[in-house]
Amino acid sequence: MVSLVLDIAALAATDANSAARLLGKSDEVKEVTGEPRPPQWTSSYEQAAAAAVDALGEEQFEAAYDEGRELSLEDAVALAHDVIDA
Repeated sequence: MVSLVLDIAALAATDANSAARLLGKSDEVKEVTGEPRPPQWTSSYEQAAAAAVDALGEEQFEAAYDEGRELSLEDAVALAHDVIDA
């Protein structure tokens, strides 16, 4: 469930760096928990990732994505909260 909230926040992010970080943490949470991404969210996830890559470039996207994977869950939730409140 937490990963879905991170996905939703990534979709809402107007900052591509934040979106990439949230997507990275969402994927890391899914890997750890074994929680699958609901099929109805796959297209939205792919669109958010593509938009972030377009804005940042592949190299910067990958760096932000990897940084997101390393965030603590608390920091990722705080980032999601900031994005949604923006």
